[in-house]
Amino acid sequence: MSVNFCLQPQPYLPNLNNDTGAIKYVVEGAGFEVTKVIDEPTAANSLLKIENGAVVDIGGGTTGVAIFENGKVVYTGDEATGGTHFSLVLAGAYGIPFEEAELIKRDFSRHKEILPVLKPVIQKVASIIKK
Repeated sequence: MSVNFCLQPQPYLPNLNNDTGAIKYVVEGAGFEVTKVIDEPTAANSLLKIENGAVVDIGGGTTGVAIFENGKVVYTGDEATGGTHFSLVLAGAYGIPFEEAELIKRDFSRHKEILPVLKPVIQKVASIIKK
């Protein structure tokens, strides 16, 4: 099976330029053909079509932000606060295992209850997005 993998180095993402060879070797080692390398924000925006604005990715361990001007990425940032932090705060506040905190975090019916506990983490993520 031939599958194309896409990721393109950009001047505003210096680490991606350094990692392109490693990415290519790993993907080819898995049996795929690398035809192009593009960064994640550009790939996401190919679907979102944001001209002027931001893409925010709250992941497990980090929150990433990409700023777009005229459809082009002009800034990317990644901060060490993500969904895992929400779960850790809940686990500590309620004295429960991490796995149980994960379930509570995802239970919409409990969001009003946990909001006061999670407010500092939410404010941290908001400050990351504001930068």
